Amino acid sequence: MTSNRLSRFVAAVFLLGLLACSGAQTKETDSADKRAYLKQENPVQVMVLKKEPFEKELVNNGKLVAVRKSDLQFQVSEQLIKLAVKNGDHVKAGQLIASLNPFSYQQKLENARIELDKARMDLRSRMMGRGYKTLDTTRIPIALYHTQAIQSGYESACGI
Repeated sequence: MTSNRLSRFVAAVFLLGLLACSGAQTKETDSADKRAYLKQENPVQVMVLKKEPFEKELVNNGKLVAVRKSDLQFQVSEQLIKLAVKNGDHVKAGQLIASLNPFSYQQKLENARIELDKARMDLRSRMMGRGYKTLDTTRIPIALYHTQAIQSGYESACGI
């Protein structure tokens, strides 16, 4: 009885071995078929788009990229109050595209004008204290004028 069980066990192992070997060949054949399918080329025709009616419907997968494009960036950050164009509009060089709220920059400009006037008055006062009645640089020694302009804040207010 044990030899009968042993012969059945050996036969079962042998059959499993055969099945396992035949399955591996099927997988190799399937992957070879897939590789052969992937090697096919899909030619694509390209044409320049023109504004005219389409005579055929084009069904396509892909991504269109503009030949020329421009990024809109501001040098300052402020609230946008006006947008003069919309997405897809044609714009010309120098055309106004958007406007920012000018309030804070108008205030900064006014403060800079006030600081310049203060510095000019301080420089004039310093020069009068030295005996000069004018700010004409041709009549004042350059070293003296330069020193007094720095001390009064006139040079930094002028952006020199």
